[in-house]
Amino acid sequence: MKHSRIGRCALALAALALILSACQPQAAPLAPTEPTAVAAVPTVASAPSAAGPLIIYCQVKDVSAVFWQWAIKGCEEAAAELGPDKVELRVTTGTTDMGVEDSIKAFQDAVSAGADAIVVAPADSVALIPAVQEANDAGIPVAAMDTTVLPPAKLVTTVATDNFNGFMAAVKSFVEANGGKGTYALLTCPSTISTCRDITSGYTAAIEQFPDAVSVASSLATPDRSKGYNATRDFLIAHPDLTGVVAASGQDGLGAGEAIKDAGASTGVLTRNCTMEELEGVAGGSLSACFAQYPRMMGYRAVMALYDYIQGKEVPSYIDSGSDYVTPDVVQQWIDLGEFGGPPPQ
Repeated sequence: MKHSRIGRCALALAALALILSACQPQAAPLAPTEPTAVAAVPTVASAPSAAGPLIIYCQVKDVSAVFWQWAIKGCEEAAAELGPDKVELRVTTGTTDMGVEDSIKAFQDAVSAGADAIVVAPADSVALIPAVQEANDAGIPVAAMDTTVLPPAKLVTTVATDNFNGFMAAVKSFVEANGGKGTYALLTCPSTISTCRDITSGYTAAIEQFPDAVSVASSLATPDRSKGYNATRDFLIAHPDLTGVVAASGQDGLGAGEAIKDAGASTGVLTRNCTMEELEGVAGGSLSACFAQYPRMMGYRAVMALYDYIQGKEVPSYIDSGSDYVTPDVVQQWIDLGEFGGPPPQ
């Protein structure tokens, strides 16, 4: 089989951080899952002598979502840059962002099909461990994008937004825009997903930097718009003067904006993703700002990292795909680029 010529990956990512309960409004911050310091992984002894192009699978969570369409485009651009004589790219997908069973099956299908390497955006950081271990046992190097897979599964690298530092910076800017004070609530997501832990940790770490700011509530709502609406309605009943709602995704944040409008409140909203609807919300005033990610860069750098690893080059254990904080004064530039098409050229 083709994958017998690939060296087994030797990297194990950082151990699982303590899991934050979504029901605790003021829990202590967790250490970020994705490392902020870049560390090199061991490389294979020499480049494989391929009889044909490497077959690299690019697996996303939901091919119908624009975010993942951009990630696929990034994978395709990397393959095109390397050339058809070196890389044959195959795209596979789950059905939803939270579709764990579909995510596992798509990954296992790639292993069974004789993949030389796999880029995967896992639906869950824990549930994919056995599947990635199967790839490890078969000698197939794996890179994760957007969300990592935890040890004992072994990855060449994780290419993702620095959700801890990036989101912490975004929340700090949000609080600073409110005079460095106020009361805040978090719409969060499952703690079994590495990005969710990092978002929650970044939020908590940011709030704690302001003596006059406090987090008063949190609720598990991502990525459900109706849950975001209902949770924010409850936040406002308990805290009528709530300064801001911070959302771990766009949909729950948009729901929060609707609840605030219906309540006639002046609470601000920071969302994460910057879909077109969020960008238009920032432009129209229903949202205060959004935290932008670069899925195109995730796919591009993940494919390049796997190719470099197979060629015997050193690859960082974590690659930051970049992020930005989009406010009303710059939002039109992002709208002009199209959903997830950022960042704007400098």
